[in-house]
Parts: sequence; structure tokens; C-alpha cells
Amino acid sequence: MTRNLTRSVLIAVSVAAMGLLAPHATVAHAAGDGECTGDGACSVKDSDPRVPSSNSDKPKPKDEDKPPKLPECGSYPDARMDVPEDADNPEDWVQVACMEGSLRLVVWVEGRATPAQVAQSLLAQVQLEPIQIGLTPKSADPMTVVGMPVWLWVAEPSRTTWGPATISAGGMTLTASVESISWDMGDGTTLTCGKGTEWQYGMGDALSPTCGHVYEKQGRYTVRARSHWLARWSGYGQSGTIPVTLSAARQLAVGEIQVILTGR
Repeated sequence: MTRNLTRSVLIAVSVAAMGLLAPHATVAHAAGDGECTGDGACSVKDSDPRVPSSNSDKPKPKDEDKPPKLPECGSYPDARMDVPEDADNPEDWVQVACMEGSLRLVVWVEGRATPAQVAQSLLAQVQLEPIQIGLTPKSADPMTVVGMPVWLWVAEPSRTTWGPATISAGGMTLTASVESISWDMGDGTTLTCGKGTEWQYGMGDALSPTCGHVYEKQGRYTVRARSHWLARWSGYGQSGTIPVTLSAARQLAVGEIQVILTGR
């Protein structure tokens, strides 16, 4: 397929190739004309692309796109490079990572005195990541059409994108898992879902049984998925939770196509 094809033709071909267009699918109209052969096969020619262009298809990053940060070393006033020789209970001391300016250090702290801070350090060391967004159509530069169901799911969930992620050190244990995913579809619609259901080829234009959306207007939308983590920690007779939100985003083009069928 050559690059001089118009945007709307690319949309039509992309969706049709996926098997998403069914006889009962909702069809919207676009400016253009069509040509049909004697056997009833038709093509659409559109000189007026209906998907607005954008200077940049890359969503702008947000603070929540970044993983949890390591605490500052100054937050551990009794931190040492080594366990004190006169420590009453050397086994109570644990190693934690922290930041001294732009330098990452590993220091020893008395865990019993700062269990919540130790938990924060353990959480940062897990290196949680935003989910990989799965949506239909399945392509690197997805394009769909008005009225076509869009499925949403967590693609290739892993220990660091979905959980559970567990880490232990010196009598402290922390386990983090995603509790839910909130979706901002870019058109004012928000959804809260679990892992979702992955769309497979051959499923056609059915609605997702767990998490999906249908666009009513053409445009270029930023789909943002916020994964809401909850890290549960325990140790030294104490316990607690740490909430974390990470987000990822993708661009989705939604166009309008016109299908022309003629009989001869």
C-alpha cells in the first residue's frame, strides 16, 4: 500500500483487513465518491480526510508517568555506611537505597526505627512501571471509525506492570499489586476496569465483555490508562499501605468512512 493514499482510505483498509466491519456495523459518512466493478466490489475515494492532523502524535508526559522515586538520604538521620560496631541488635539494621543529590547510595539504617521509610525505599527498588496499553485496532498507529467498539486491556502484564511484585529485606516485606485501571478516553469518557479482555482476530465488531468504549465523533484522541497500585508492607511489628498511580498514553485516530454498494 503506497503512502499517497488518503487518510480515510487507510482507515477503511485497516479496519476491513481486521475483519471488524460487519454487515450490521454502524456506518458514518464522509465526503468523497466511490467506484464499483461489475461483481459488486467497491472502493472509496475521499479527497477530504476526516481525521484531523496533529503536529505531534506523542502524548505529553505527566508526572504520574514516572515510577516512585527513591527517598532522599537526608530522610534517614541515623544512616550509616556500615553497621555500628556497638549496635545492640545488628540484625535490626537493613540496607536501603536513597538519593544524595543525583547520586544513588546504599546505606544502613536501623529498620525498627523507620519501618515506613524502609518500605518507601523497598517500593522504589521494585521499579514499578505503567501498563502497556492494549486496544483495538491492534497496530502501532491504531485507527478506527465512529461506531466501532474499541476494546481496552492490559497488554502483556508482568510483575512490574501488574503485580504482584514482592521484595524483602532485613525483616521487612512489601508486596505491590494493581487494584484497578482507570481509562480516560480523551472525549470526556472515563472508565474503571480490571485487567480487561484482549481482543483476538475473528471476534469482529462485538463489544468487549469487560472494558471498552465506542466513539461517537471523529477526531484524534489521547487514550490514557492510570494503573492504581497498592503496596502493602509489614515488619518490626508494624504494617501499612502505600498507594501509587502510574499512567501511560497512546494516540487513537477515529475517522468516518462511507461504504458504497451498488448492484448491477
